Amino acid sequence: MYEGWHSFQHPEVGDHALVSYIVLATAAVFEGLALAVSIRQFNKSYPRKVEVSLWQAIRDSKDPGSFIVIVEDAAALVAFPLPLAELCSPRCSTTLSMTALLPS
Repeated sequence: MYEGWHSFQHPEVGDHALVSYIVLATAAVFEGLALAVSIRQFNKSYPRKVEVSLWQAIRDSKDPGSFIVIVEDAAALVAFPLPLAELCSPRCSTTLSMTALLPS
């Protein structure tokens, strides 16, 4: 716990940004694949008319277990640019990090 608090109080710039980019890219690929699989499974389980969009089918569905995975995976993919922006902007990283929220 001390190490976590210390890293928030005294942040250090990482030397290995490439590793972070690789981890983010890999996570984005796996989240995208999980989203594709969950949409495919939803389409198999709940066939719909051509004119009904996926979003409308999700809204009309009464089984939350069938669409929670789709919504969660989509939210994760939408959130991926946030850590990427944090990594790409070292000048802004100190203002965007948790140290900005902590008292001096």
